[in-house]
Amino acid sequence: MGQYIGEIRMFSYGKVPDGWLNCDGQTLQINNYMALFRAC
Repeated sequence: MGQYIGEIRMFSYGKVPDGWLNCDGQTLQINNYMALFRAC
């Protein structure tokens, strides 16, 4: 199954998979995550 940019998914274990970020309300820098902030 594919994934989307900005997708939120629950995992049943305590480790965040490689390439994913913890959904904890952190602020992300636009320069570091251009794909998330790009206009569609």
